[in-house]
Amino acid sequence: MRILVQFCVNADIIECPAFILNDLKSYQNEFTEWLYDKTNDHAYWMYKDGEKYGCSYRSEAFVEWLNKFILDKHEEKAKVVEQSVDEDGLVCRAEYPKDITALIHTEIESFRKWLTNKNSEGICKEEEYKKKYGMRKYIGYASAEWINSFILNERNEKAYVIDKQMDYDEMKAMPKIFF
Repeated sequence: MRILVQFCVNADIIECPAFILNDLKSYQNEFTEWLYDKTNDHAYWMYKDGEKYGCSYRSEAFVEWLNKFILDKHEEKAKVVEQSVDEDGLVCRAEYPKDITALIHTEIESFRKWLTNKNSEGICKEEEYKKKYGMRKYIGYASAEWINSFILNERNEKAYVIDKQMDYDEMKAMPKIFF
């Protein structure tokens, strides 16, 4: 069974056993309680001055929790099927090696400066990317170029863009949860 996991800007799609739908809201509440319980150590904590102060997560956190605490004895597990789907079913994002995620987050200001610096003609990369790819896709393509040029420049692995359209009717028919 597919479920649309809605965040404030876009959504992810997960797949899980059908029985999860019977108590989906309950599972969501249990997950949220677990996630924000400061006695739990997990990869989704944000720290300030060495103290846990909030969580940064997407649907993979919910999937991990389902698999560990609800589906631990089940053969069928939950999984993320698609990430960063907008309300019209558009998917456009940069994919990159997961080991550089933390580095990318610390360098986000460098990315913003790179994207908005103007060239000799007074045009910034952001304007060029918007013109070439459109408002809804430009950030995925710009991110991939920046990651390849400044983070992965010496590595064989490269960032790439996933750019596709999901079936709108199928997506709208999915059960939804909101985070």
